[in-house]
Amino acid sequence: MAAIKAKNEAVMLNPSFPFAFETIGNGPVDAEYDAQQRPEIGLLLKEDDLSKVAPDQFSRPSIHEALLLAYTAPTNDPAKAREIAEKALTIDAVCPAAYFVLGAVCAKDLAEAEQYFDKAISVGNIGDYCPNFQTIFEEGHMWSHVHMRCYFRAVYGRFSIMRKKGNYESAIKLGQLLELLEHRRPALSKCLINYRLYMPELYLRLGKYVEAIQYIRNNPVEVDMRLSRGCGPFWSWCELLVLFLLLGKENK
Repeated sequence: MAAIKAKNEAVMLNPSFPFAFETIGNGPVDAEYDAQQRPEIGLLLKEDDLSKVAPDQFSRPSIHEALLLAYTAPTNDPAKAREIAEKALTIDAVCPAAYFVLGAVCAKDLAEAEQYFDKAISVGNIGDYCPNFQTIFEEGHMWSHVHMRCYFRAVYGRFSIMRKKGNYESAIKLGQLLELLEHRRPALSKCLINYRLYMPELYLRLGKYVEAIQYIRNNPVEVDMRLSRGCGPFWSWCELLVLFLLLGKENK
């Protein structure tokens, strides 16, 4: 029973991939289950079709070469992943995929992960890496551009860090940025970057009950909650909680 409970907590409490130095879930976790899920949770680059990434998308061939190498980093072997990511950066330092791997797989704490994600973001939006970044940003379909997925993942990584550090205002702004980068919610069903699950929590922690209920109702369960098993009841409970808080606020 304890193992089953731990698995349920893992699914409910942390549906998005944890960093390498964390376990899945915020409560007591079944170590065996955590070890089994880590390759899936890491997923990182495994579902990206590299045949859609061409050398002419970058300003020089070395950027493409570095990206392809970074994609070979194993998500369940931090030492090997670091070796590959650092080698990719010697080929070309403009490689957000390498910095993302260092942050998500190799970092030993939130501070180190944050530094790597910031670096991935800073090199991902410069002209050398993505000459048409502004066009992609304005389209709002970044996930369709495979070479930009690590940029998107790095923004999510920073969102997750801000939430875990209690910097809720910054986390909300990053969540709103993720919405701008990718409008099509179903596009994210192939990964575990379901930051939307956390947005009501962030509003609630700041006492923004109206914003919380608006967010829940603008993100229906049948669309978003399929990104994480077992989250339908959680979403409904969250809506009831917000309504209860709003009612209490009005009655004061």
